[in-house]
Amino acid sequence: MQSSDIRIVIADDHQIVLEALELSLSKAGFNIVETAINPRLALEACLRHSANLFLTDLLMADENGLEAARKVRAKLPDCKVIVLTSSRSPWHLARAKHDGVDGYISKSAPIGSLVQAILRVVAGERIFDADLVSEATNVHNHLQTAGGKATLLPANNPLTDQEARVLKLISAGLSNVEIADLLDLSPHTIKAHVRHIFHKLEVSDRTTAAIWALQTGLVSTEETFPSIPLRGSH
Repeated sequence: MQSSDIRIVIADDHQIVLEALELSLSKAGFNIVETAINPRLALEACLRHSANLFLTDLLMADENGLEAARKVRAKLPDCKVIVLTSSRSPWHLARAKHDGVDGYISKSAPIGSLVQAILRVVAGERIFDADLVSEATNVHNHLQTAGGKATLLPANNPLTDQEARVLKLISAGLSNVEIADLLDLSPHTIKAHVRHIFHKLEVSDRTTAAIWALQTGLVSTEETFPSIPLRGSH
């Protein structure tokens, strides 16, 4: 398949990233049929254009790229999926592999590497960024070696039981909407819990919060998908 025959939909919740990717990939000869600022619009765009490649950011507001990819693939089974990410989380990597995405590429990769990844994925290969795989493995091994301990963490767990449940689900790579469904709460409530978790742990993103959960033993390094006690105090 020629690059001009590859109908690509790009999803990212940062407009400047969307525009940069669209410009760069268009210059490389790809057919960027539409860009989307959120997963819902991305799904609509993929269906509207019968996209054969969906390029999505991993972590977006409310819904992550893996959930968006599952919805796209459910409607368009032949559509290839490449996830762009800066996450070093072994859980995000494990979930991407489990969900059968075709490519998992670092956002720090040069555009030439992304171009080659797209061509190889469309040709039938699965491409997982070697640096991301190595970093995720190093995080996992470091935590095992450290016995789940860390030196720069609060002496006591500052989270409520419900916040701990939410953090375990964040560590599993679930979006706010998915967490809300599992805990039978509103997405607005989950968003508030996430904000409180970030404040208490003094972190600014979901990946760092997930690593905190690993380091403190809230999530076991042996679990691909952390077990979650879904019932309890809110």
